[in-house]
Amino acid sequence: MIKKIFSFIALFLLSLILVSCIVDTSDRENKKYVSNNAFETKIIETSKTIRSSNVSLVDENVTNSRSIGGAVVVYSENGLVNKKYYALTTASNLTDVSNLSVFINHSSVRASIIDYSINDIYDIGIFSFETRLNIPSAKLFTDDKIYDFNVGDAVLAVGSNNNLDVINSVKDGFITNVLNNDIFTHDADINMGEIGSGVYNLSGFLVGINSDKIYKDENISSEYNVLGLNYGYKASRFANVIKNISQIDFKNNLISNTLFNQNLPKISDNKDQLETLQNSVYESALDSVVTIKDGSGNIYSGIIVNKIDNKYQIATIFFLNHFGLKVNDKYNVVRVSSSFLNIASILEIETTDTLTPYRSDKNPFISLEMNKLVKGQRILAIGSVNSDLKNQLNIGNLSKDEYQESYIFMHDAKTNLGQLGAPIFNLNGNLIGININKVNSIETQTGVIAAEGLTSALNISYLIEKDVTLNSYESINEYETSLINVVKTVDDAVVTVKTNTGHGSGVIYRKEIGKNNIYTYYVMTNSHVVEDSSEISISFSDARKSIRAKDYYNNRLYDLGIVRFESSDNYNIVTSTTLDGETNEAFVVGQTTIAIGTPESSDRTGYVTKGIVGNYEQIYGAISKLAIRHNSTLNPGNSGGPLFNLKGELIAINVAKETNYMSKFGVVIAERVSISLNINILSSIINSKTNIIKYKKLDEHTPRLGITVVKLSDFLDSGFNNSLIGDATYGIVVIYVDDLYDAYGKLEMYDVIISINGSKITSNDDVVPFVSNKPAGTKLMIEIIRKGEINPITIEVLVS
Repeated sequence: MIKKIFSFIALFLLSLILVSCIVDTSDRENKKYVSNNAFETKIIETSKTIRSSNVSLVDENVTNSRSIGGAVVVYSENGLVNKKYYALTTASNLTDVSNLSVFINHSSVRASIIDYSINDIYDIGIFSFETRLNIPSAKLFTDDKIYDFNVGDAVLAVGSNNNLDVINSVKDGFITNVLNNDIFTHDADINMGEIGSGVYNLSGFLVGINSDKIYKDENISSEYNVLGLNYGYKASRFANVIKNISQIDFKNNLISNTLFNQNLPKISDNKDQLETLQNSVYESALDSVVTIKDGSGNIYSGIIVNKIDNKYQIATIFFLNHFGLKVNDKYNVVRVSSSFLNIASILEIETTDTLTPYRSDKNPFISLEMNKLVKGQRILAIGSVNSDLKNQLNIGNLSKDEYQESYIFMHDAKTNLGQLGAPIFNLNGNLIGININKVNSIETQTGVIAAEGLTSALNISYLIEKDVTLNSYESINEYETSLINVVKTVDDAVVTVKTNTGHGSGVIYRKEIGKNNIYTYYVMTNSHVVEDSSEISISFSDARKSIRAKDYYNNRLYDLGIVRFESSDNYNIVTSTTLDGETNEAFVVGQTTIAIGTPESSDRTGYVTKGIVGNYEQIYGAISKLAIRHNSTLNPGNSGGPLFNLKGELIAINVAKETNYMSKFGVVIAERVSISLNINILSSIINSKTNIIKYKKLDEHTPRLGITVVKLSDFLDSGFNNSLIGDATYGIVVIYVDDLYDAYGKLEMYDVIISINGSKITSNDDVVPFVSNKPAGTKLMIEIIRKGEINPITIEVLVS
């Protein structure tokens, strides 16, 4: 009897938990997302047609039956009860079929492989399976013709990860290189478990399958992560096999070589204007982009920007001297003619060969005119990944128009090591910059993870020794214009949420006016950003001064945090009918996502990245439909930041990213698998009549210096050069000064602290005794070395 009572109580408690995790949004109007942009509409409509043709191959001998690869259904035959399907994949996926089963992704049903046949030379495999389920075959032919493509064309990749917890996710990308007649590269975000899955054009036709993904460039260093480098087989490689599937020898498991060497007629897709513009920029730059190799064999990129007599000038990353430098494996560099700081250089080669400086009307070295940089605009970088992979196109968006200095900007294109020095163009074809650095990895509390989409570039006008006229950037593409306009509209409502333990991001979504015209502002962020904080402040991406928060609320179950601050200033907020409790936002696979936040470092406030929704709403924690998966780049620090659609509507709050997958190769990177919290669910918590929001008041802050520092040797090891810091040989480098403290306006970024109150400073730990448990107002005499000053400077700074 007692057991029955306890069983009943347990069941009752479980039901309470389950009920508490279901959020009622039925009393609000459900929006339907209808895009007003032709490019986005094509992605949405194509995503609908291509997702169900993909299946996964599962190794039944592995715990949890991990997927070892994907496949595309290309042909079917009707049976009495079941249908027989034929699927295309790589031959390497079928090396041991005895342990494999077919996971039908859109239904989670499994089926056995009946027959299979492979060709190891062409790495193509075909297998068959039966099921009652209806699986559409991928579209491959139009009037017996297959679709071809060019570098810069848009593609969609569909696949399921090796954990099979992200099913038939759609990723957008572009063709980044065509290596020969039937091998190409693209930058859509495929991950472990997706080799063999399909690559489609924007009309929904299968144009290739994924054949390989590179995670590390072992030719350079195992420490460097490789991003966006996916190889594929073009449809021309396997189309004739599909066309003649009845001729495949399934009895001996071999596909004859004679089925491959066929030149099927090709047609081009009806391209969007954005693709045409990208094709044009790439083609016009090809003859001017060069590969630079140093004496140790390291690869860099550059662009020919001018010709004087038989001398050609090349803009690239900084080189101290010309010794051992060779261009395109042919021309010796004769001198470094000029440099900007220790960031970028102009190299010179001499030859009677006819080389091609970049077009004069788009080249500020010749025209002395350049477009201004605008956050959200499209950028295209072209460079060499390594000695075998040259003229690689990488496409992204301008994330910050200035970073730390007016001459540095940042973007979210996938940059790899050999692409440092690569030229960057806008969509109009104007040369605007060169890649100078990328953040490779980020250290977190749980370990080191790969950094994504954090590339620094030099504004090219600073490398030109004459005055350059800066003209406004006028976009000629509707999709790019929409991105720029969204960022302009919402940017100043996105903030950095700093705590005593770190930082996250947030968005101002509500304000209330109180006594004496003092506003109370509400910032939405994540619970894990603010939980257990003793100090919280709000920082902005412009010149506005930071403000201390007065209190906060956090809800662990939904990972929702709300921070309140007061000000007499009238700040912009993101308006939302969903947060006002009137409507529910709609989510469609393929719709554009725009993430804004503060990744990795607290001085990157307002960092913009773009992607698409890859899947339908999913469970997060215990909450149904709370997670929105997308591929806008997120990094540590983005937590709590807003996610917008192409109409500028707030649709989610960024919360997490998957960082790695287990595989037979060990742990590998998970690329751009971003997760955000559904604003419909969060709005129900904020506006709930039964959920009483109680705010926790913050205590007085602990006095401190208010600077972020790094040991000098670590600063230099991170890729920064000593041109920023003067002649210091020891000390700690100031990399950030908080505007809430007395040090602001006294200490500057890149000052090197060498002593405090006469005591030598060589590491961060040396500072602790001077600030720990010291009362506000404690005076410190800080001796620094500052670039441009001959002698050290001593400055009085208060602990505040």
